[in-house]
Amino acid sequence: MKRIFILLTIITFILTKICFSQVAVFPFEDFTYKDYGVNLNVPRKIAQALKKRGVKVIFPSKIIPILVKFHHVDFNKLNFTLLRVIYKELKSRYVLLGSIGELRKDPPEIFMVLRLIDTLNGKVKWGKVIAFSEKDYISFLNLKKISYEEMVKEVYKSIATNFYEPKAVKEHIFPTIDVQEVIFSSRHVKPGAEVKCLLRFYFSGKKPDQMILLVGGNEKVEVEPYKGAYLADWIAESKEGGYPVYLVAKWLEPFKFEKKIFIGKYYVDTSPPKVALVIKGARKEDGKVFVKDVLKIFPKLLEERGGGFSLNRGISRWKVEVYCKRLRKVVFKEERPGAIPGMIVWDLKSMKGALPPGEYKVMFIAWDLAGNKGEVEKKFYIVKEPPMPTVMVYKGRKRGYVYIDAKKGYIPLIKVSIEVFNGKGKVIAKVFKEGIDIKEVKKKVRVDSRDLIPPFYFDATIQDELNNIRIVKRGSVEVKTSKRGPGYNTWVPEF
Repeated sequence: MKRIFILLTIITFILTKICFSQVAVFPFEDFTYKDYGVNLNVPRKIAQALKKRGVKVIFPSKIIPILVKFHHVDFNKLNFTLLRVIYKELKSRYVLLGSIGELRKDPPEIFMVLRLIDTLNGKVKWGKVIAFSEKDYISFLNLKKISYEEMVKEVYKSIATNFYEPKAVKEHIFPTIDVQEVIFSSRHVKPGAEVKCLLRFYFSGKKPDQMILLVGGNEKVEVEPYKGAYLADWIAESKEGGYPVYLVAKWLEPFKFEKKIFIGKYYVDTSPPKVALVIKGARKEDGKVFVKDVLKIFPKLLEERGGGFSLNRGISRWKVEVYCKRLRKVVFKEERPGAIPGMIVWDLKSMKGALPPGEYKVMFIAWDLAGNKGEVEKKFYIVKEPPMPTVMVYKGRKRGYVYIDAKKGYIPLIKVSIEVFNGKGKVIAKVFKEGIDIKEVKKKVRVDSRDLIPPFYFDATIQDELNNIRIVKRGSVEVKTSKRGPGYNTWVPEF
């Protein structure tokens, strides 16, 4: 507290020189915190010290409500309209701004920037950078180091020597206008669409005699009062591009001047957004995506430029649909407003009812802010159990055969185990194979006619590389019989 008091004494000496002008002491920005901070204690102490010396001051606590009203949080940068409000409502000719960089006692170091601003014209009337540390002072034979109190005296001497005393001069106050809010009905529109712009202003002094919007550099649009604000509307250009919008406020007698303010830009957009789509499932083979339980969808908006300007396109809403070719209908849909998501996850296990295996199509659609639609689609395949194997029995008068055929579906097999039984439960044929990338297992087994006792059935376990498993118990067997006796290769189904 002692170091702050000493520093306040220095600044008090400076400001007593302008006792003829009321000073509004703003909160100081403080960089001694880890992040940007606001210091209310130091400026309040300064204001108290100035008041004791007879200086008319306004404390920071009375300034904060005005800053909140203007949504102003940067205490070191003031716009002209806010300065005019301080002059008008608080009767303050000057504003004292401060930035604290360092206030350290051991080792002693002081860094602070002060500025005195004229509220009528925004000019800096006086400013001083205070920067001292013990390295700035070297005593004889380095027998004594400078103390914090001695450093403060040097600071006082430096400020007093370089201080500029502002003079109160009567000036003619011109009116001004500050744009507080600008709302476009849409900044991205199609050619010929209606564009509306709602504006809210803060006026200091006389209101402008005329206000217009200058659209695209040529078109002039009248600004009319509308429910406590102001409204302007126009028809969008026919050519694709970006068009700036300026507010032109004009005062007649006795001021005779005008002010031009850039308020924004709108875009005429005729091109649909270009979207790309990447999908990931359990496996990709020969350019095809195969899905078992989860489909991951990664949509992306490709950057575009047209007509020499950036489209600056945003997305207003998007939709994703999954279409089943076998069922001929959409089995999954999600639609939301806003930007394109980074990833969409479709969990097949969350679906009510089983989905058939086979070909599907995912479609992604996005609408930009102008209403243009872009879409993209990708095919994928849902794989479940491996295909049912084929088991056939050929019966002749003296001989017979069992034919077994197990083929892969979309995914290669890793295990095939099939056993064929006759009516007495005896195994009359079997096949077993394990490995990788099995595409087909085919086998023909000769069977003695005495073992060809119906009814025939088979048990099977077939597994693919995605660990989909088909288990068959007492599967049906197709039986064919030769009617021409032995030696003839003519087989007909048996009923």
